[in-house]
Amino acid sequence: MIIKFTSQDIKKCKEFANKIDTGFYATRNQSNNEKRIKDQIVGKLGELATYVYFKDKAVELTQPDFKLYSKAEKSWDFDLKGNDINLHVKSQAIEQAKRYGESWIFQNQDKHIFRDVSDKDYVCFVTVDLDNQSAEIKSIVKLEELHKKDLFKKPKLAYLTSKSAVYFDDLKKTLKDKLLVK
Repeated sequence: MIIKFTSQDIKKCKEFANKIDTGFYATRNQSNNEKRIKDQIVGKLGELATYVYFKDKAVELTQPDFKLYSKAEKSWDFDLKGNDINLHVKSQAIEQAKRYGESWIFQNQDKHIFRDVSDKDYVCFVTVDLDNQSAEIKSIVKLEELHKKDLFKKPKLAYLTSKSAVYFDDLKKTLKDKLLVK
């Protein structure tokens, strides 16, 4: 499903990305400041697209959070929450998808992904196209299924040692009957 963004959506996400402190990325072997800002824009647009997708389905969710937090306030909380669903939104820029394949990166220390998993937890996988001001919801998968099918793999980039990746090709092959969006 394709979600189109307004110019106001883009502006809001860019303003957020330019204010947020991404200095901690250096501890993750990521030092390109321009990429860090773009990653923040792409991530927030992915959350907006997911919110719009579910809003059209009459599912009540929290809105994307644009509050700026200090490093000490960093939370591993879900991106969007509802009464019967907790959503992790994983976004990838379309340029990255073309370069490395459709895949999404997870922090290995995220307790809601790798330790405290509940039946209400889902991951929404999104590809964002900044040039066309749009996003595609690729799939929405129960987090438990990602673990059951052992779909967390090493990232293609060797320096991303504190992360795991989920590849869309693996999702299609392994969970084709369980993907909520095809």
